[in-house]
Amino acid sequence: MKKLLKKKYLICRIVATILIVLTAGIFIYASANPVDDFRLHYKYSDFFSERWQNEPDGELISDDYINIAPGETVRLYHRLPYTIAPDEAIAIYDPGIYVAVYANGTFLGDFAKGTTDTIGMEVGNSWFIIGIPMFAHGKDLTLELKNTTHKNKRFYYSNAIFGQRNDLNNAIFIKNMSAFLNGFMFIIIGFVLVIFTIFLFKYQIESMKKPAAYMAVISLLSGIWFLIDSNLPQFISGSVSIRYLSSFYLLMILPVFQLLFFLEYLNNGKNLIQYMLLTYMAFMAVVVILYVADIVHIAIGFFALMTYLFFITVGIMALEVREFFITESRYLFASVLGTTFLVGVTARSFLRYYLDKGVDNSNSFRIGYSVFLITLTLTVLLKSFHDIRGEMNLRRLKELAYVDTVTGGNSLAYLNEKFSEISSEQRDEYWLLYMNLVGFKAVNEIIGWENGNRLLKELYEKNQLSLEDGESQGAMGQSSFAMLIKSDDKAQNVRRKCSMLREGLEKLLRDNYKSLSVRVEFSACPINAGDDNFKAVLDLARIAYRNSAAAYDLASDCWLYTEMCKDKLRVEKTMENRLEKALLNKEMELFLQPKVDPHTGKVSGAEALVRWRRNDGSVLGPVYFIPVFERNRMIARVDLFMFRETCLFIKKWVDEGNEPFKISVNLSRYSILNADNFKSYEQIIREIKPPIELIEFEITESMAYNNESDISEIIDRIHDLGATVSMDDFGSSYSNLVAIQRLQFDTVKIDRGIFTHGFPDNEKSFQMVSALMRMFTTIGISVVAEGIESENQVQALRKLGCHSIQGYYYSRPLDIAKFKEFFDVTNRNVS
Repeated sequence: MKKLLKKKYLICRIVATILIVLTAGIFIYASANPVDDFRLHYKYSDFFSERWQNEPDGELISDDYINIAPGETVRLYHRLPYTIAPDEAIAIYDPGIYVAVYANGTFLGDFAKGTTDTIGMEVGNSWFIIGIPMFAHGKDLTLELKNTTHKNKRFYYSNAIFGQRNDLNNAIFIKNMSAFLNGFMFIIIGFVLVIFTIFLFKYQIESMKKPAAYMAVISLLSGIWFLIDSNLPQFISGSVSIRYLSSFYLLMILPVFQLLFFLEYLNNGKNLIQYMLLTYMAFMAVVVILYVADIVHIAIGFFALMTYLFFITVGIMALEVREFFITESRYLFASVLGTTFLVGVTARSFLRYYLDKGVDNSNSFRIGYSVFLITLTLTVLLKSFHDIRGEMNLRRLKELAYVDTVTGGNSLAYLNEKFSEISSEQRDEYWLLYMNLVGFKAVNEIIGWENGNRLLKELYEKNQLSLEDGESQGAMGQSSFAMLIKSDDKAQNVRRKCSMLREGLEKLLRDNYKSLSVRVEFSACPINAGDDNFKAVLDLARIAYRNSAAAYDLASDCWLYTEMCKDKLRVEKTMENRLEKALLNKEMELFLQPKVDPHTGKVSGAEALVRWRRNDGSVLGPVYFIPVFERNRMIARVDLFMFRETCLFIKKWVDEGNEPFKISVNLSRYSILNADNFKSYEQIIREIKPPIELIEFEITESMAYNNESDISEIIDRIHDLGATVSMDDFGSSYSNLVAIQRLQFDTVKIDRGIFTHGFPDNEKSFQMVSALMRMFTTIGISVVAEGIESENQVQALRKLGCHSIQGYYYSRPLDIAKFKEFFDVTNRNVS
């Protein structure tokens, strides 16, 4: 698709470039070389006088023209030769006055009888042709010129041409060659713009598709008008009126499309352009009605209409200039120049017409109008190419955004796009399914990252086979997937789909990766619960995951979103909003859970834990608010607050002469993996100056596993401060001994989960703990066992050489006052 779009774009650029060069060449040639002084003679020119006479036998007129005053009648004479071919005629260019032709007093024909005013010279070159009968041979040909207008008129002698009809037609055609070439040129441009417009509509280039469409219509109509101006209709029909009326009507209709073009192209002044369009169309309707009713000659109404259009064009030029200064668009600059040139040429034509210099203004007006059209066309083409290039780049970026780099399938951005395409009538039919691979992070350690990515790709492809028409999938990264699934209100199809997906994963593992242990879990949310927002729906689906408020389906291992989830979310949002006030008012309180040396029975340390003491005195445990703050990364502020409280406590404890002990503080991944955040810890240490050797930082095993290089740097910085580091929750998930080997931990805290499987009575559990104790003791790492609740566990750990025990057997987490009491009683009793 990308290559096809790029190829079409290149072809259009080449064609447009050739067209522009060819157009410019034709236009320059046609405009610079009009054949305005062409005259045909008889084949036997020796018998024909090339000049007119004021009297039948008078002197030849040597002037180029004659001035005719209003109401004045002038007669010109020409002696015809005796040998005239049968098809000879006289062609007279429309001078804007009444013309009659006689041969020795015999009437041959006339033109513009009864016309009070014409603007033939303003709209193009109209000719009338009168045949010369055989009886006129050798007779005096008389032209009777009568000025029935209220202005002086000028008649050029060269505007009367003698010859055979075919020669006259050729002469007139050549004389109007510039109009013909311009017409042909703009018709070609119009057809190219039509094709170009189809391309713009196909690829939805919104900014230029309508302006290009209007420009195509303008070019086609202008080309037809130029062809009419070259007298083609008169050659075909022999009727001057058809040429006049078609030219008038086309010139009246063209401004409508020009105003529509500027209405779409300009961003500013749309209301003014709409007003111009409505008033112009009303004015045009009045002119036509008056003409049809035979009240006002079309020429007079047309001149008034063109005068009004001139002022509209001036207004458009002002709007273009204004927008150019606002946007500084180089594309708009070309159209400003073209419109300015048209205004100048039109003003000059009107002025010359008003002063009645008798000079043909049609060619200069054609030049001005052609320049105007060419600049508009160039503007449309260049701006369109620019927008097409931008659209191509956008689509290329979107294509990259729509492809997941690991699976090679659709990304979450693609799924977002599919979500937006679901109509409001279909929203009740769809659910968003969240799929999470539990324990997949260990897979990369076992089979390697490359094979792990290959497994995810295979799983994505297998998931894709289970989707029906209208359903979509997107890879979320971190071994998670999201899908838009059709289902009913009770999510029957969602449950069925979850079972299919689980079977697909299990089959894939059986066939290719038998040694891996990966479990798949799901959560789902109806998309109409998220207010037309994909991210909101995805958040709700993920909130439902392992949420006690969700409806859990055991058969499919899927948590289904319920309104209770939203209520829980609302409570969590309230917690987020209250955090700032809680920290300011010190509602977050330091609790300490003692660590006891099983060999001496003395308190050897404690873990700093947070509790939220609310205004009513009740204490909120961390299970209610820590997950909330972890999701929105506000946990880093809580960690920093508790570290400050810990430093203040241990400094005061030692300063008061109490027996020192070590306190461990927890670091979340958002606190430790942000260099700026850890600088804040260093700043607190410099500020409070606690006995740093009594502080131990706890880092979870999973954090160490996933961010080994970053954690290594942080551990070095902690050791440089003089504090120690403990790996928390060892054995809870990955049990990565490689991390223990590579990272310089001082202490390992064995997770409570290891002691819940029958320790010490279960032989396997006992042997595993025993092996861990020997290994860590051998390499010089202290061991803390947490979650210990029974006497026989304490005795077994004492025999195995455990350095410290933390758990309910000795004490729950205590506030400062109760901890002091526990510390004093415990250490005094064993002294």
